[in-house]
Amino acid sequence: MANFWESNVWGFFNVLAVVLMGLLAANTLKRKIPFLKKSLIPTSVLAGTVLLIIASIYKAITGDVLFDTTLFAKSGSAYLEMITYHTLALGFIAATLKTTKSHLNKQRTKEIFNTGVPTVATYLLQGVFGIAITIIAALILKNFFSASGILLAFGFGQGTGQALNYGKMYETDFGFAGGTTWGLTIATVGFLVASIVGVTYMNILRKKGKLKLRSEESIKHTLEDYVSDGEIPITESVDKFTINFCMVFLVYAIAFLIMRIVNVNLIWGFNFLLGVLSAVLIKAVMNFFKKKNAIKKDYVNDFLMTR
Repeated sequence: MANFWESNVWGFFNVLAVVLMGLLAANTLKRKIPFLKKSLIPTSVLAGTVLLIIASIYKAITGDVLFDTTLFAKSGSAYLEMITYHTLALGFIAATLKTTKSHLNKQRTKEIFNTGVPTVATYLLQGVFGIAITIIAALILKNFFSASGILLAFGFGQGTGQALNYGKMYETDFGFAGGTTWGLTIATVGFLVASIVGVTYMNILRKKGKLKLRSEESIKHTLEDYVSDGEIPITESVDKFTINFCMVFLVYAIAFLIMRIVNVNLIWGFNFLLGVLSAVLIKAVMNFFKKKNAIKKDYVNDFLMTR
């Protein structure tokens, strides 16, 4: 039996606290430092960078990993892996549950096609580079895991979930020591490349006048940005945020049941995709009952789901 004051009970909450404090610190830096305020660096990326610097300094001084200390029940790295894996799927679910107002017309079909072609081409390019790097590394390094290069496509294209999942599979099923860490490292590098290159490119567009930024003070909001007709009232016994929060986790529970039934290692890396499919299912069910007048109010708030 674990006592509530023991470190293994508090470890996960301490990790959450540090991550959220990093976000608050990054928000303060973003608002107070002119250079950062003018830059297009996302606050979340800045928060991760701040925590990475602090963790690196701690390791350089003590030789220990910051998140694997007693404060985090010596499991902080595992907790961070868990947060990384699950929050991606939760974000996809929230985005899918939003009300779909646009219709698939000829222009929209063209936009989807123009987006899909470079996406597929990028995956192919990443796969080619991954194979090339693997061949070169296998010729130089001894006992090199031959399939590690394919994680380049997962880390740069599929996101942290797939890179983490395949790295874990390579480590547990095929003896690739450190495969989980390798997968997360590839995903981290991919995220940093996307952030640095993306932010740099947007700054170039801004200097050329092709991208205009609006200050927060100049953005005007109306009530329609936060609520639409037919939604549940604010004065309900359960507030809108809680309702939307519950719906996201209801969908994720359905996705978990599907993955549990299939129970193939590959499927666990597609938790975000199963989450999207489950969200589509829930939306269809709710729309059906709304047409039958069994559901009279809109329970999904687009603003809250976006946030």
